[in-house]
Amino acid sequence: MPNTPNFLTAGLAFLYLLAPMAISGASQALAQPQKSILGTDTAGATSKSNPAANKVFSLGTSKIRNISKFHATEKIDLGNFNLFHGNTSQAIKAYRLALAIDPNRFEAHQGLCNCYMRQGKVAMATTEALAMNQLRPKDQNTLILLGNLYKNQGKLAEAIKYLEQAERQGAKSDALHTALGLALAQSNGLDEASRHLDMVLAREGKNLNADAHLGKAVVLYKQGKKEDALAHLDKSIKGKGGNNPQARNFKAEILYSLGRIEEAKAEYLTEIEKEDALAKSFQALGNLYLKEEKLEEALKTFDQGQKWYPRDADIALGKAVALEKLKKLPEAVAVFKKALPLIKEKSKADTWERHLLDLQAVLALKESSK
Repeated sequence: MPNTPNFLTAGLAFLYLLAPMAISGASQALAQPQKSILGTDTAGATSKSNPAANKVFSLGTSKIRNISKFHATEKIDLGNFNLFHGNTSQAIKAYRLALAIDPNRFEAHQGLCNCYMRQGKVAMATTEALAMNQLRPKDQNTLILLGNLYKNQGKLAEAIKYLEQAERQGAKSDALHTALGLALAQSNGLDEASRHLDMVLAREGKNLNADAHLGKAVVLYKQGKKEDALAHLDKSIKGKGGNNPQARNFKAEILYSLGRIEEAKAEYLTEIEKEDALAKSFQALGNLYLKEEKLEEALKTFDQGQKWYPRDADIALGKAVALEKLKKLPEAVAVFKKALPLIKEKSKADTWERHLLDLQAVLALKESSK
């Protein structure tokens, strides 16, 4: 949890105001003749080779450095305060000011990383986590953080690299073994994935480890053990209080692959109605309705999906296809035109652009025949 502001800093500021007086007094004492360890009066040597002014300058530089660190700490405290109270934009400003004063402050990079994760800016969070890793290369928590960030971006090789580094540094937590198991399962290192996940599940008590069960389901599914995978997915969903869209979506996909279509549809509907549904749940359910020629249900599903994910190309294309099948050609053309710029793959965009041109030709022919 972020630290609350340090309200003792006002007292420290007062001490810094007194610092010049203390330094002045110290410089006078340093200027007095002193006896060397051989008993010789060193006053002359002090005045010629090491003047009191040099002593004052040295102490002044130290004071400025300390004040800079103090101001950086103030900004970090302010950032932590704002982050704790949900004011992410102000927290980011404060952390950046701290880094402008002291570019190597681990806590400021850590604060920015937390802000960017809260905003869903995974790439920017990763940049800050890499800066944290440079400052503290052996910090286990940072290595695990980097592993999870890369895993969430689908960069499995990088994820495994940092998670294995954390393990070599002595990390033994369930969080480490779960994350490493998931990454290995996704990258088809199934035996190693099972080793890590089984280690976690063997220690499981009454509280179910939802992510470990999800990882185990991935391993079992890839091994062709679909029914066993479903059992672990049920535990994963239960482990998150019934709200686990990733596990539920995976369960629906397995049910569909087993030909249990109605059960799959029920899982998609539960996800959409009661959870933070994934974009692909709208795509999958809408496509199921299209396949069954339940066009109104398909259109309703894609419409709802567009409200949640207005920039998702597949949901937009699904809506356009539903409108086309319902013979609502002008509406279908309008939606196709909006969907095309959202498609990232060139070949896919070209295919749908040709379809749109054909549809426009049909519509123009109908208009001219009126």
